Amino acid sequence: MLKFANYETTIHFVGIGGIGMSGIAEIMHSLGYNVQGSDKSSSQNTERLERIGINVFIGHSTANIQNANVIVFSSAIKSDNIELQEARRKQMPCLSRAEMLSQIVRFKKSVVIAGSHGKTTVTSMCAAILEMAGFDPTVVNGGVINTYKTNAKLGSGDWAVIESDESDGSFVHFFPTIGVITNIDHEHITHYGSFENLKTAFKTYLNNIPFYGAGIVSIDDENVREIINTITDRKIITYALNRDATYMATNILQTQDYSSFDVLYNGKKCSVEIPLMGEHNIKNAIATFAVGTELGISESVMQSALKAFTGVNRRFTNIGTINGALCIDDYAHHPTEIKALIKSAKQKVRGTITIVCQPHRFTRLNLLFKEFCECFDGADRIIVMPVYKADDKETANITSGDLYASIRKKYQNVLFANDKEDLGKILSEIRFTEDDIILFAGAGSISKWAREIVNNIGD
Repeated sequence: MLKFANYETTIHFVGIGGIGMSGIAEIMHSLGYNVQGSDKSSSQNTERLERIGINVFIGHSTANIQNANVIVFSSAIKSDNIELQEARRKQMPCLSRAEMLSQIVRFKKSVVIAGSHGKTTVTSMCAAILEMAGFDPTVVNGGVINTYKTNAKLGSGDWAVIESDESDGSFVHFFPTIGVITNIDHEHITHYGSFENLKTAFKTYLNNIPFYGAGIVSIDDENVREIINTITDRKIITYALNRDATYMATNILQTQDYSSFDVLYNGKKCSVEIPLMGEHNIKNAIATFAVGTELGISESVMQSALKAFTGVNRRFTNIGTINGALCIDDYAHHPTEIKALIKSAKQKVRGTITIVCQPHRFTRLNLLFKEFCECFDGADRIIVMPVYKADDKETANITSGDLYASIRKKYQNVLFANDKEDLGKILSEIRFTEDDIILFAGAGSISKWAREIVNNIGD
């Protein structure tokens, strides 16, 4: 890592508790900078940062930045934030999260993971194979990697593995040596204005790849297929489950404890086993295998790293049991992710599947209402909760009450829980068995509530 000149610089992160922001803050702290930050409330991320010596202010105030020289702000921070306004009044350097991250990795070779779904897991898997191969990579991820117990790590090697963020268009700031695209779905349209604009951003991302690099893309996804047909002057490597590609999976076997398959590539065949459920994770592993092969990592190292992969927090995470039923905490908050989560549950258990869905943002629920109403196939019981609005400023035309009313027309066993206490009461009264599973799905407060409920009424 190239060292910067002035270690007396104090960098203040506005919105430091965000998963991406906390990782960058940790990297800059590891580099020797004075790092501090603020957020509207405390969280596991802010507590983790405080444990390593980073000062975190709860609440935003102009007083928080009096000693700062540089400001980094997350995409969730609005232009009228008082700290950001004060910093700009003082003509302090102000960088977005993506700008700071791109500057951290600009002197390294990089593997950058992009896509609507799966990028956190692919980033973690890539980190695992590079670690086992002795690359000692710098890693910044969108979720807590269980091996690290954090989402970021400063390595001494030449490579960085980075999860990009397409939510605000900032991923086009990256110029990856290897750029992965897992899929392109209808997400963050509020920012882009149209789905066509979102696809154009992914084209820009691929065109940022240098002549000595490569794009590694999933052609199982029709939107990815569409954009790569327009890319003519970059090296594109494809992977897939269901189509002819440079890297393909065959002989797929899925059990209650693992998934195994053969990767076919360059006239070769390599057997791979991962301790994960679902075809989506097989795709994630193929992408990782392709990255490793491009970096010259041996098959045996990749096989060992993927078989030993311990996963990412909030990706099918076991948090205990209720009346014998396995309880899973998962980040799934998009209809595509909910479908994949239920399929993974069907692979894991032979009993009933109960899913607790906390919709994340009114804007997403309104944009994808039809898809939300049809994504629960395979679940035996659906519990809908009020929308977690995040930073949406207003409620929209459609609410979780509308979702509840609509899915009752298609699915038989649908309940509504008004809050955490109501949810705990409902779950405590259901007769589960050890063959059953409860899925807590969402990107908001449902994760914290799920753990509290399991602690209170679990076995």
